[in-house]
Amino acid sequence: MASNKRRLSPTALIALLLIPVGLLLLYQTPPQALFASDTRTRSFPGDDLMFGGDKYEGSAAELLAKAIALSENMQRQGRVLRERLAAQETQLSAGLTQQLEGNTLSTERRGVLSSAYPPSFTKCHHGDWEGYQEDEFPLVKWTPRREKFMLAACYDGGYSNRMLCITFLVQIAAMLGRRMVLLPWPGMILPHQGGDEWITFDLASVIDVDFMASCAATGDAALTWDAFRKEHPGPIAAAGLCFESPIADPTKLKQPCGWAIQHGAENYDINVDFKGWVNVTNALPEDELVQSLRQAGDPDVVWVLGTHNNIPHVWNNGQMRPSWPYTPVTRTCNGSFFQPTPAIMLAAKRFIAGYTGEKFAAIHLRRNDFIDHLTLDTKMDCQYGDPGCFTLSIPQLAKCLDRALEAKGLSLLFVATDATAEEIELLKELLRGGGKTVIRIPRITEVHKHRWYQGLPPNDEMVYSVVEKTICAMATIYISSFYSTFSQDIQRLRYDWNLDTCHDHLICRLD
Repeated sequence: MASNKRRLSPTALIALLLIPVGLLLLYQTPPQALFASDTRTRSFPGDDLMFGGDKYEGSAAELLAKAIALSENMQRQGRVLRERLAAQETQLSAGLTQQLEGNTLSTERRGVLSSAYPPSFTKCHHGDWEGYQEDEFPLVKWTPRREKFMLAACYDGGYSNRMLCITFLVQIAAMLGRRMVLLPWPGMILPHQGGDEWITFDLASVIDVDFMASCAATGDAALTWDAFRKEHPGPIAAAGLCFESPIADPTKLKQPCGWAIQHGAENYDINVDFKGWVNVTNALPEDELVQSLRQAGDPDVVWVLGTHNNIPHVWNNGQMRPSWPYTPVTRTCNGSFFQPTPAIMLAAKRFIAGYTGEKFAAIHLRRNDFIDHLTLDTKMDCQYGDPGCFTLSIPQLAKCLDRALEAKGLSLLFVATDATAEEIELLKELLRGGGKTVIRIPRITEVHKHRWYQGLPPNDEMVYSVVEKTICAMATIYISSFYSTFSQDIQRLRYDWNLDTCHDHLICRLD
């Protein structure tokens, strides 16, 4: 039986072979040749790697061999281009690292900050920082004794509240000459859709403890709970140090200490023999604080318990602490006591390299949880920042942000927020009219799919949150939310990295 299959003629076969060659020729043609009427110069990454000028002549077999060779050449050149882009990312990352180390910061970005005192003593800052004198803030030298430990426990609130607590505990460790053990945080609130989740959180998962340890002259100022337990695997004899809050109900001043003792004993799965507790009145001078501890005999282990509301502020003569991110302790490291882990730092730098570039504004926009604080009788014309007036309308917010970015000549705004998607879309639309772009990191359920986030655990809300904070801290200017410890944590990083500027301000408080 004769076959019904049709054979391709030699001409058709050659034509089919020429199709990929034609596509390759189209790919390698410079853009100017495709748009001859366009006289503008077009520049693309890797333009110098294009393959113009080759002439393709000869038989079909020669053309096919030429096409294969060209394809292999394109693959090689693609690898070169990817290596160049990776080198550019590395270069930008190195530039940001230099900025964090204070090597390339301009005078403007440094502001008029002193290396020894908080930014309250500059002309740029207002509010709670006014009225304090430099001699009220003596620096404490941290020289820990090798076999003396301070177990630092902060037992109230979410991550940012406890970070505020643990930051001030650094000063207590320095005053007592002790190594600081960072205890896990049991019962920490982890906000998520639908309610609050309570977890035990290990600070070492987001903080570079080795870097913190290097901040004291001895190089071993801090250690994790696991490292401490390896050194002391058996029962622990400890004295307790508990601080009374001056804003607490006087009839319940002893209650936090009593509750904390039970809380600590129940949550750390160890046999602790408490040798007594010393209740310390807030805002003691350093010598009185040390003397109070000596009542317990200066034991090897001291367990210090506190919250962000009742940590002692021994350096400001009995006044309540101002809202600044300052720890008056000398350090040998160049950076923050509580530096994000290297993996988080790298992810933040990658995001900046790929999405924002070096010059951008950042804002922490606190909205959703403020609803719980709003009072129904608040006047509609209240000023943002006043009691009962915690939030702003989106159009008013957009006007404030547009003005702030215009003042600095910036067009890109990174937003870390708990606002709804609808609110952010409206904000984007309003700012787009003024030539401004709003950018966020992808949702927590999607972000791990992105290359810049590689190396970080997926669906980890605390890591995700610290990445947001780190990006905000690296911004050209930072705009903070009122009554927010999340914002204070970012301000702490910016101050420690010498990145805070006179353009940093509260939302709608640029004056």
